[in-house]
Amino acid sequence: MNHYNAATAALAMILAPIASAEIIHVPADHPTIQGAIDAAVDGDEIVVAPGVYFGGTFAAIYIPEKSIVLRSTDPESAQVVAATSIQAQLYLFGGDQTTLVDGFSFKRPTGGGSLRKSLVLFESAATVRNCVWSGMHIDIIPPPDGVLTIHGGSAVVERCRISNNEIYNATIIACRRGAAPTLVDNIVSGNAGWPIGFGIRSEEGCNPTLIGTLMCGNTLAFNPVVGPWTDGGGNTLDGACPCPADIDYDGVVGFGDLLGVLARWGPCLGWGCEADIDDNGDIGFGDLLAVLSTWGPCE
Repeated sequence: MNHYNAATAALAMILAPIASAEIIHVPADHPTIQGAIDAAVDGDEIVVAPGVYFGGTFAAIYIPEKSIVLRSTDPESAQVVAATSIQAQLYLFGGDQTTLVDGFSFKRPTGGGSLRKSLVLFESAATVRNCVWSGMHIDIIPPPDGVLTIHGGSAVVERCRISNNEIYNATIIACRRGAAPTLVDNIVSGNAGWPIGFGIRSEEGCNPTLIGTLMCGNTLAFNPVVGPWTDGGGNTLDGACPCPADIDYDGVVGFGDLLGVLARWGPCLGWGCEADIDDNGDIGFGDLLAVLSTWGPCE
């Protein structure tokens, strides 16, 4: 009997964290992502419905030393990811391998304006997956930080896309303070920097491992990687993108690309020149025909 009671007590202790884990829905349970994070404890899962979400203090969202999952309703769906938009800076402090941010699009704040950075990981072992950064304007002097900034830790960033962003004296991916992140199957494309822009900047003892990374079509002064890094294989880090008519870099030549050409119609003046598919300095009928003639999934 004593052995039975001891075993039962041990099993209860093991199952207690599992039983206590909750799924918190935004906005059904909490109207804001920050409110859900504040209410969550280790092991909880926050599921965010499609919509546009903003930050609180300093236009930011903070995840403070919690091992939680923050995800959209369907991180594998490009449509859901595009519709679940964070228009704020997201800071993640700590977090172990069970911490996950999955399936969000990060956008420039409504009404324009710049951010000094977008997602910042501090001493974290978390995973960031299926996220998209597009249409951002990052402006910082001096330029150590960027769209994605990793300060220390061993985070994993996988299957993310950073495309069509403008950076002023900034960096696309900044790796600092002894970080050892792993970047897997990410796309960094169509970004432009002025007057100084970095692709991946690795410094202060950082050594990122890149696996299956595609960097293409970027207009940056320092590209693709500045500083130490480890080649994990399968990387393409410079040159033209393999599907030039896919100007929104979603893997498909379709209506988004057609609208992108029409929106940028006329002389190519710098930003937005990814729509100059035929590379003649002017966005016009040749580029429109290039989209129509290659319609469908990129191969």
